[in-house]
Amino acid sequence: MSAPSGDDSSTDSDGAQQPFYGPFTGPTMHERRARWSLLSRRIAGATSSGKKRRKVEETPRQGRYEYEFDEGDPRRWRLDASKSPWWSDLQHPEVDDETSAAGRRFRHKFRLPYAMAMELVNEAQAVKEFRDKPPGEGGGRGPPRHPLVLKVLAVLSHLGKGMDSESLEDAAQISKSTLGVFIPKFLRWMRDVIYPREVRLPTGDHLDRSMKVYEILGFPGAYCSADGVHVPWDRAPSAQHNDYVGKEGYPTVAF
Repeated sequence: MSAPSGDDSSTDSDGAQQPFYGPFTGPTMHERRARWSLLSRRIAGATSSGKKRRKVEETPRQGRYEYEFDEGDPRRWRLDASKSPWWSDLQHPEVDDETSAAGRRFRHKFRLPYAMAMELVNEAQAVKEFRDKPPGEGGGRGPPRHPLVLKVLAVLSHLGKGMDSESLEDAAQISKSTLGVFIPKFLRWMRDVIYPREVRLPTGDHLDRSMKVYEILGFPGAYCSADGVHVPWDRAPSAQHNDYVGKEGYPTVAF
């Protein structure tokens, strides 16, 4: 590519004249400082109000369901949580019975029995940023929030099955952007509130009952058991090779 002849400047997209730099030249220190000063003023102007300036949208966004609802109807944009397939699980008359097919199916899906999941939902209702909010005009209320119970089920599905945001959106009928904000906040709340209260070493009568069970099973002195992970051991001693081979079929070390 040949360098421009005559004038050593070019015109940018805004029509302003910009100096031309050859393949082995660059802006001078004075020019760098001037550019940095201009960038600093732009950043200061954008943050002086304390809020990030939103990019001006030159073309209107297309509503998710604009083909169904008129202009101005909020249903053009929002998913309808009542169409979530999880609603049928929640409305089943036997879902609260852990021995029923519906109860077992619920526990298999969400890794918790219905009663425990509802206890979690009811406790979260006391948290202002999580609780269900009805629709209303003024006072910053706006449209209603999506049902908290579906958001909690999305959290349980994310933890239990590793479902991604798009899969959760299809199942809960709540946008992945909403769940992307809710799930991390809810997990932090569980870490700070639920975990310290529910996860602890047994004491007193609880400890005695646990030790009795393990004593009957042939493990006197034990009071709990934990899951482990088998890591392949490629250089296990040949003399003890068989001692470290289990169901995996190769030597492992358990942690």
